[in-house]
Amino acid sequence: MERMPLARHRRGRTKGRVLTAGLGAAALGSAVVIGGTSLIAANATGRPEPTCAPTGCSSSEDRKSKGARESASPKRSAIALPPGVPASAKPTPKPVKAALGPLYVDSEGQAVEWVAANSGDSRVGLIRDRIADQPQARWFAVDNPGDVRGEVRTYAARAASRGRVPVLVAYNMTNRDCGGASAGGADSADGYRTWIGNFASGLGSGTSIVVLEPDALPHLTDCLSADGHQERLDLLGYAAKTIKQQSPKARVYYDVGHSAWLGPSEAASRAKRAGAARYGDGIALNTSNYRTSGAEVAYGKRVLAALGGGQLVVDTSRNGNGPAGDGEWCDPSGRKLGRNPTTATGDAQVAAYLWVKRPGESDGCSGAAGQFIAETAYELSS
Repeated sequence: MERMPLARHRRGRTKGRVLTAGLGAAALGSAVVIGGTSLIAANATGRPEPTCAPTGCSSSEDRKSKGARESASPKRSAIALPPGVPASAKPTPKPVKAALGPLYVDSEGQAVEWVAANSGDSRVGLIRDRIADQPQARWFAVDNPGDVRGEVRTYAARAASRGRVPVLVAYNMTNRDCGGASAGGADSADGYRTWIGNFASGLGSGTSIVVLEPDALPHLTDCLSADGHQERLDLLGYAAKTIKQQSPKARVYYDVGHSAWLGPSEAASRAKRAGAARYGDGIALNTSNYRTSGAEVAYGKRVLAALGGGQLVVDTSRNGNGPAGDGEWCDPSGRKLGRNPTTATGDAQVAAYLWVKRPGESDGCSGAAGQFIAETAYELSS
């Protein structure tokens, strides 16, 4: 459970994510969070300032306790299905969609800025080639309903003009991160509906990949009342449905954690109750975490079988060496970049390997959550 957008890194010393990824000077008001996350907001100078919000800012301790529970069969929560879906309903298996095109390389972001500003540094070549020049997700984690449409439109249009597929993370759920390091999000259900509606309307008519609300489903029963459970499920269903209505070519993947968090049947149950079988294209795994691709694909296929079909995407940004032996999630040493982002996976059930978390952006231990640390980036790349 080590991811956090908004810096999208882990929360403080908890396993979470901190939103930070991908906020360039021009990305005012946007936060890109993915894997280990921290939120980033732009200051008066136009420079992003990381703040530990979603790590997403999922807490490390939360994730550890969840991993420990995962060995046991997860108990199904008494969570109501979305309106109009009978308890016995079984989704029709989804046909496998055509392969996605090449992914968009964001021209903004902290790694890009660092490379441009440090041409004399001996590490520049490696960091540029291995990180800055690779496709990465952009996180939208600021509760800015008046601005998010334009920010998404600009980003999506830039990708479309290059014939590439952008990856976006929608990260503004109410009671985000259960008040942990990546706390924040919309202040009400109505506020979230407005925000996600504007987010969706900015996507346009092109193909895009949307990772939907990291940790929202894994954290479902951690800090919400029974009414809160249903509200969150309804909001996730509303989000996916709205994105599909506004942008039919968008691919929506519900974040369900990773292989050491929820059991496959529980992950599928929560996703199904949130409308994933009706409105989604599949599931997103390992956001801001370090689990190996093999473990995530095997786990994800079990979730998809229980869900009734669809595809999966895996965050491979920092999983080249797998998780740290001691379970440390906050900027552990010895980690490496995983497989480069690609939609050419060779597996019909795997839509893409993505870098949701932006490599080199801190979880909050090697620097401020979401801050780009050149030495971390270099170690990951070496």
